[in-house]
Amino acid sequence: MENQEKMPEAEVSLRLALFLLRNKLVSTDVSVALDGAQIKTGNTIHFHIYEFLQRNNCEKVGSSQGWQGLYKIASTDHALIIHSNPGKGDVVSTLITGHGLRVECKKGPLTRSKSSQEYPLLREALGQLLTINLESQKF
Repeated sequence: MENQEKMPEAEVSLRLALFLLRNKLVSTDVSVALDGAQIKTGNTIHFHIYEFLQRNNCEKVGSSQGWQGLYKIASTDHALIIHSNPGKGDVVSTLITGHGLRVECKKGPLTRSKSSQEYPLLREALGQLLTINLESQKF
């Protein structure tokens, strides 16, 4: 199998959140859940989150340590909240229509291939969304 460049799951989640905020598609802050293992395991960095946030003009608000916390993005009405609380969805907000948005994001190749990697990822994402206990969750 050839070596393909892939977009990490953390980047997929953050790119979606920034798209929602910059295009004013949400009426609340956008919450992004990232597992520390998506960022780094041992000495291996899987996603350079600090550089990504800086390149995308995300300014941290407050004094919380690490990459978790509240971020303001220029010319947006709402903030980006990055946390490590599992089981709520990777990207969660309320759309300007009033509908709740809950998204499970997956990493994936940046180039087309002959094999379909989308189906297993789609099944995994749907399974995660369908098993979230919505009664204990609020948008």
